[in-house]
Amino acid sequence: GMLSVRISTKGPSNIIRITDNNPIYHHLNISPLNWNIPETQVVPVMRLLYEEETYGVPYEFVFTTKLVKGIGLSLVSNGEELVYNSFDNVTGVYKRTNKSELFEIAIANVQVDNQTTDTYTNTLFYVEESVGNRKPAFSISLERQFDSSPGFYLFKFLHIQLRNYVMNIDERIMLKLLLFFGLGQMTTAYQPSNDVIRTYQLDNLPDTKYFYFRDIFIDSTRVNTSVCTVSNLPPQLQAIKTQLGIKLAKFQSTISLTDYQRKHTFDHLQEHIASICYHYKVNLTGQALKVLGSVDFLGNPVGLFNDVTKGITGLLMFRHGFSGLIRDVTHGLSDSTTKLTGSAGNLMSYITFDKQYQKEREDLNPVVASSAQHLGAGLTSFASGIFGGITSIVTSPYQGAQDGLLGFVAGIGKGVVGTVAKPMAGTLDLVSNTSAALRAQTLSSNESHESKRLPRCCSGPGGVLPIYTGRSAKGLHYFGQFCEWDSAGGSFISLEDVRHNTSEYVQVVISTCALYFIDVTRKQKNLQTSDVKIVVRLSRLNNVQIFSKRIDYDADNVGYLHFLEMEVSYEDSKPKLLQIPCQTHEVAIKLTQIVEYAKHLREEEKQAIPITSFEDYW
Repeated sequence: GMLSVRISTKGPSNIIRITDNNPIYHHLNISPLNWNIPETQVVPVMRLLYEEETYGVPYEFVFTTKLVKGIGLSLVSNGEELVYNSFDNVTGVYKRTNKSELFEIAIANVQVDNQTTDTYTNTLFYVEESVGNRKPAFSISLERQFDSSPGFYLFKFLHIQLRNYVMNIDERIMLKLLLFFGLGQMTTAYQPSNDVIRTYQLDNLPDTKYFYFRDIFIDSTRVNTSVCTVSNLPPQLQAIKTQLGIKLAKFQSTISLTDYQRKHTFDHLQEHIASICYHYKVNLTGQALKVLGSVDFLGNPVGLFNDVTKGITGLLMFRHGFSGLIRDVTHGLSDSTTKLTGSAGNLMSYITFDKQYQKEREDLNPVVASSAQHLGAGLTSFASGIFGGITSIVTSPYQGAQDGLLGFVAGIGKGVVGTVAKPMAGTLDLVSNTSAALRAQTLSSNESHESKRLPRCCSGPGGVLPIYTGRSAKGLHYFGQFCEWDSAGGSFISLEDVRHNTSEYVQVVISTCALYFIDVTRKQKNLQTSDVKIVVRLSRLNNVQIFSKRIDYDADNVGYLHFLEMEVSYEDSKPKLLQIPCQTHEVAIKLTQIVEYAKHLREEEKQAIPITSFEDYW
């Protein structure tokens, strides 16, 4: 006879199978003493029959997808885009045979952009750039082997590959995301009894399935983390922060996570997850002192030490000369000075107990900006502090007197404190922003990152969410700048071309309150007040129509000029006609229709019931 030995996997165990591979005779009646077996009547061996019975007929199915442009995921809440997640060059493979199935996915680049306008961080999460590193930003490989035994799933391996990342945590956008996902909305109106809880637990016992992994490996990574806090939060976000007990401190530090690897693990899925969480919990706990040494109110001494060490190492390894050493040391010193003086300025601001001054100061001091913007913010904050200190002794008692005698006495105290604290805060802001301007000059390319795209327009005709277009996003960006200069308010409708030639490029931003005709010949991202040529209030716009003027170039050549003609009323004067040249007759027709639509929307907004009154009514 002939025996075959085969080792196979059955759950967490290796099984040795010894099989008699003698031929099977279905239609020969041979006595035990007759050993003369005809060779011509041999049929397939037992091994092939066994595998076909166990795994079925062999087959192979492979599905491969590659998204070169990637996937974009936008989170929108209450008419505002919160974040935009971009996953570039996504590759996926799914392979299934009669014995196993394989799943692989790789993402070349991952980035999460902050799309809100009331926060200071442009990019919340992105991959740290590294010269010569072609690894994907994230990849996962998982292979499962089929087994007929009930009660467990068998996986050959689980491999997760990571890169180094940069994560910027902004307190305001973090709380908005928590609200978006439903956290912080729990109520205490109903408290179930212990019997109800016990019954629920018995009826919802976890699945008893076991998971066996021959190999689990999660790559090591390094995350450059920074946290930005906000002193004045809206009431809704402040309530969520208080309910969840979130306490943050400003810091900037590098968190290193070691790789996780386990072999031949056999347990519940919850236990596998708990093991991974425990591994990273130990990693984070071991770096608590490092994070504590990176907080802003201590001046980030760990960051200063790292910058000096980086400069000396680069000099000794011949990566750069003395210029690199000077740049790194300057960056470390200016960063520490910025954070120390900024924290001291925050303290001076807090002891004034003037929430209006605190909000104005916070708006004046940008977290991420260019050197010129930092210098401008420092000078403005210094002037605001000096002016606030001079006027505080008068304004604070006057405001406190609105609440009676006790308020007047408290206002005198606030005025005296503000007379000293506000100029000190302004002086510290000037020093902080000056050192921040110096720090911005020494930033490397890894420390500054641009958003993938502008925030989307979240309100279309009828209030529905429109599809994303670059033109509408740019128009909304322009409109946001107009709102900083102009108090007209309203909501954005559209950005349209008026005329475009080699010498000029004129567009119009249409809102429910005004029309802004702008010159974008320079193709600038941010507009200046000089770029706004004409502003027309819809409240003073009586009529809009198309006016065409015939031009006779010669006897056989006749042309027309098309204008957007608007009748505008002004105070203490007669209505005037404004004629805006348009590129074509079709452009003039389109602009007329959109302007009429904007006028109708404005009337609807005027007649609409405010939401607070609507809720009170019901």
